Amino acid sequence: MHEVYNHPFSESIRAGVGSIMCSYNRINQTHACENSYLMNKLAKQDLAFHGFVVSDWSPQPSGVSSALAGLDMSMPGFRSYTEGLDNQQNPAKSYYPLKLFPINQWELVK
Repeated sequence: MHEVYNHPFSESIRAGVGSIMCSYNRINQTHACENSYLMNKLAKQDLAFHGFVVSDWSPQPSGVSSALAGLDMSMPGFRSYTEGLDNQQNPAKSYYPLKLFPINQWELVK
């Protein structure tokens, strides 16, 4: 996977792209928008991506799982994404910073 797909993404991130999108595909049986390895580890940690990750139009089956995996903005506004964060479905974690991150990114594109 790295040999074929990683180069265009890593070069875009190095060039300063502001956002990347996850979509409908699965990687090793995990939905792309719920894949923590791709969004948190590879993009945000290894490639030092500082923008935000946005979903394609409703590709994620679970809002909370997507948020924890690194999805910053759900399109078109996936209801269980925000409801799950509002309800704090996992009391051991605070989702508050995850939900506000896309709002802060608006300052980058003004």
